[in-house]
Amino acid sequence: MNAVIWMLTPGTAPRMAEPTIEPAASVGMKLYPNPANDQIHLSYAIQENTGGQLSIMNLTGQIVFQKTITADSAAGDFTLDLSAFPAGMYVATLQNGKDVISQKFIRQ
Repeated sequence: MNAVIWMLTPGTAPRMAEPTIEPAASVGMKLYPNPANDQIHLSYAIQENTGGQLSIMNLTGQIVFQKTITADSAAGDFTLDLSAFPAGMYVATLQNGKDVISQKFIRQ
């Protein structure tokens, strides 16, 4: 992910800072469609062979879904049935031993 950073110095025009390259995270996740109705599709990848944990929490912090990802299944996709989830915003979090990625989604 490339970020643009603007340098602001009083009395001068804004200028772009030198680009920086951040190391890639060892986990990745994509949720779609967002907002979702009765199903959401989740694709994930964990680059390290450590496996990981996928959790979905509601906004009160209650874990409403959890899945352990083994080192054998370090990449994959599945469809999650949301029909039992009340409408609202949720946070999906994928983590391995050192990296965490979170993404919000809405259940309509």
